[in-house]
Amino acid sequence: MNNRAFSKIWIVIILIVLVGGGIFAWQYFRTPEKEIGDETADWKTYRNEEYGFEIKHPEDWHLHQVTYPEGVVLNMDTLIFSNLSEKERVKEIMDLVEAREKEKLSELKDCYYLMLVIRKPGKPFNKWLEESKAYMEQYGIKTFREEAVIGNIQGYKITYEMEDGEKGFSWVFPGGENVYSAENVCPTECEVSWETEECEVFQQMFSTFKFLE
Repeated sequence: MNNRAFSKIWIVIILIVLVGGGIFAWQYFRTPEKEIGDETADWKTYRNEEYGFEIKHPEDWHLHQVTYPEGVVLNMDTLIFSNLSEKERVKEIMDLVEAREKEKLSELKDCYYLMLVIRKPGKPFNKWLEESKAYMEQYGIKTFREEAVIGNIQGYKITYEMEDGEKGFSWVFPGGENVYSAENVCPTECEVSWETEECEVFQQMFSTFKFLE
């Protein structure tokens, strides 16, 4: 994927944030519960009482919460799960994303970096999906939606296609009045699929996602 195509993919993310919604990476995965349970048994559990959910992540990963500039109201929170412990390095990677430094991101072989974004769109989930689709189409980005499941969570896989044919995929799911979305930044090989051995950690994480009762 060249820098031009890479920049277009991140334009998608930026456009979605601007309309108060988000479409982030997901795929349809069905892994036997026993296999997933065994592999995640020793993982840490992150529990969020404010939004009412919990999710497991590898024991040596860390949680970073994104803070937005004062005065900026996006009605969203962003959590980053990563094997990187230093906040400075986490910020460095986001700077590379914003600068569209595809080659430098590709060199980060030791990096695992997943964003979980929680939004409060203030409208029904399906209406939010349709408005996001229409907004993206104004910029020549085609989107295709199909139902998708991971663990016990029902959501939608969103495939999008740029004018030059470049494709990507994303997944979103509702929870009460909120919209949840997830996307990995690195490894860059996981931007198009989480089905490879290198990327399966992301689907394993979300197989443990559950809403609190």
